Amino acid sequence: MKILVRLAFFFAAAALWAVPAQAETCLLKMTAVKGKLSYSYSKKIEAGKQNSFAGKVKPRKGPARGMVFHSLLSRDGKGLFSLDYQFELSGAVKGTPPLQLQSRVSLPRGRKILAATAGGWKYYLELAGKGARPADTGDYQLAASFGCGSVNVPVKIVVAPGSQANAIIMDEGAKPVRKFVMTVLPGKPDPDGGFTLQYQAELKDDGELLGTAQGQVKLSAGGPQKTIAAGKNCRLSVKALKF
Repeated sequence: MKILVRLAFFFAAAALWAVPAQAETCLLKMTAVKGKLSYSYSKKIEAGKQNSFAGKVKPRKGPARGMVFHSLLSRDGKGLFSLDYQFELSGAVKGTPPLQLQSRVSLPRGRKILAATAGGWKYYLELAGKGARPADTGDYQLAASFGCGSVNVPVKIVVAPGSQANAIIMDEGAKPVRKFVMTVLPGKPDPDGGFTLQYQAELKDDGELLGTAQGQVKLSAGGPQKTIAAGKNCRLSVKALKF
C-alpha cells in the first residue's frame, strides 16, 4: 500500500504550478457560506498561470475575515477546465482558522459546484460563461465522518481521480479546541467501476489525539459506506456519492 504523506497546506510551487494549459482567460468565482455569513472572491484568471490572493474579505453582513486563495486553471483533456486550489479562511478567534481546503476539481463553464462541506461551511466554485456541461465530469464526491464517543465531525469534498485532497477543520472558539485533519487520494476507476481510496484522518482536542486512521479501502460511487476503526471508541466512515 502506498502511504500518504500529509502535505503542508500551501503547495510546493514546483509541484503545483508546472501544469501545461492553453492561454485562456476566465472569470473564477468562489464563495464560503455558513448560515447568514457569505465570503466571496472573484477574479479573471489566465489558464496556466498561478493566481494568489491573501487579504481581508468583507461580507454584506458580519465581520471581515482574512482569506488565502491559491489557484491554477488548466485544460483537463476532456474539454473541461481543471482547477488546482488551496483555500483558507481565518477564524473569529486568532489561530483557529475554521476551514482549510486543498483539492483538484473539474469545472465546466457556467456550472457552480459545491466543492466541499465542512465545519458547517459550504464552499462553492464556479467558472463564469458558457461551455460544455457534461452530466458526469468524472470527479468523486467523498463523504466522511469521524466519530469519537459523542463527538462526530462530517466532511464532504470533491476531488479528481488520482489527485490528493486535504481538509482541516477547527471548531471556532470551542473549548477544548477541536481540530480534524483529513487527507484522501482516490485512485483511477477500476474495470468494475469502483476505485481504491487511500486515506489519513485524525481528531484532536487541545492537541490531544482522540483518534486516528490510515489505510485504503475500495469504494464505488453510490455504493455502501465503509467504516474503519480509528482508536478507542473512534471510527472513520467513508462513502463515495454520485456527483
